[in-house]
Amino acid sequence: SQANGGLPGTPGATDCAQPPCDTHGLVQAVNAAGWCGAHDWRLPSREELRSLVDYAIPYPGPALDSSYFPNALPQFYWSASPAAGNPEEAWGIGFAFGFDYAYPKSNRAWVRLVRGHLTAGKSECSTTIPASTPAQRFQIHEDGTATDLASGLRWQRCPLGQQWVSDHCQGEAKYFTWSETRQAIAPGWRLPSLRELSGIVELACTAPASNHQVFSTPATAGYWSATAVAGRPGQYWQVLMRYGENNPSKGEAPALVRLVRDN
Repeated sequence: SQANGGLPGTPGATDCAQPPCDTHGLVQAVNAAGWCGAHDWRLPSREELRSLVDYAIPYPGPALDSSYFPNALPQFYWSASPAAGNPEEAWGIGFAFGFDYAYPKSNRAWVRLVRGHLTAGKSECSTTIPASTPAQRFQIHEDGTATDLASGLRWQRCPLGQQWVSDHCQGEAKYFTWSETRQAIAPGWRLPSLRELSGIVELACTAPASNHQVFSTPATAGYWSATAVAGRPGQYWQVLMRYGENNPSKGEAPALVRLVRDN
């Protein structure tokens, strides 16, 4: 379901019933109207919205499957995920090529609604923002890894160069260019995709934006993903762990590596 945040006169869009028009009012209006025969539409979380992104489509997009979303625009779409670093901002995805960023809530943007249950846990970092990666979502193993029970993926709890000892990572995390990661990957492990890596970001925390019980993460570091930036040869997506945003970067740049395997 797509709407334009209440801008009047746009084909295929809906308006809020009463001004001022915001995402809450828009959702209420859509559910009151019973779009597609349903009354339980909601804003998606950041990672739910990201699940629509096709990172193989270059700028200017739109970076998603047009056969399923023929009216999609290469614009910024709101998510329901607030920004832990600024209560006046919320996360969204720019569908020009899948860039995420936090945006002032006072600004207008597009909305694509979703149905289904959204699970959240208690946050250790914020008392007001629901945890996006609650600790109960992970099974901790004695070998310094953790299994994400939602995805089934098994993650290294420390970046390469460090080892998990007792309740924290020890040693010095190592920085790699993207090409150097090829030689650093142990058998059975791999570099995660951008979607997978963003899926373990804790949006209730900042500096670092990770579940501190599960993962050790230097506060401002970027982590390489295996996802190339479409239309930009030699560039790959990183996830920056100060706020958890994604960023295209030249492969020669240094970044940390957290490996994953399919359990």
